[in-house]
Amino acid sequence: MTPDLETEAVVRTLGRPRSPEADDAIRAAAVELFSEHGFEGLSVDEVAARAGVSKATIYRRYPSKVDLVVEAASCLAEQSAVNVDTGNLRDDLRGYARGMVKKLKGTAVGRMMPVMVFETRRYPELDQGYRRFIADRRARMRETLQRAIDRGELPAGTDIDLMGSMIVGPIFHRYLVSREPMTDAFADSLADAVLRAFTVGV
Repeated sequence: MTPDLETEAVVRTLGRPRSPEADDAIRAAAVELFSEHGFEGLSVDEVAARAGVSKATIYRRYPSKVDLVVEAASCLAEQSAVNVDTGNLRDDLRGYARGMVKKLKGTAVGRMMPVMVFETRRYPELDQGYRRFIADRRARMRETLQRAIDRGELPAGTDIDLMGSMIVGPIFHRYLVSREPMTDAFADSLADAVLRAFTVGV
C-alpha cells in the first residue's frame, strides 16, 4: 500500500475527531435533565434534542444511561473541582469548604446532587458510579491532609478520612437536610472548628 493510501485508511478507521462542543452540550443537557426528571424520567431523545446532537452521537460516547449520567456529572464536577494547595492547612480547609459551598449552590452538578442521592437508593447500577465519583473526591481531600501531615501541621497519626468527613458532612447536611444558610462565613467557621479539633497539642 502506498503512503497516501495508508494515510487515507487510517483516517477512515479513526473517523472524524470528537467535537468538544458536542461533548460539553451532551454533559450539560444530561445533568440538567437528570436534575429535572430523575433517572427514570431521563431520556436519550431529550438529551439529544437539548444538546442539539443526534442519538447516535450520544451512544458513541455513552453506551447506557448510567454511563451518561455518571460520566457527565464527573466531567462537569472536574471542571469545577475544588483543588486547593496554599501551603497552609487553615487556608486549604477554608478554600475547600468555600469551594464546596459555591459548587453546591451555583453549579449544575450542585443542583444534581440531591436527585443523585435519592436515585442511588433505587438504582444499584447508578449507586456504583456515584460511589466512584465520591471516592475520587475523598482522595483529593486525603492528599490535602497528607500534605499537612508532611509539613508538620497535623499529627502523624491523624485520621484523615474522619477529618475529611467532618469537613464535608456538615456542608451536605445544610444543603440536603437543614437548608440553613450556606455562606463563606459558615465555611470558614466550619474549617476552623475542624482544624482546632485535630491540632490540639500540635
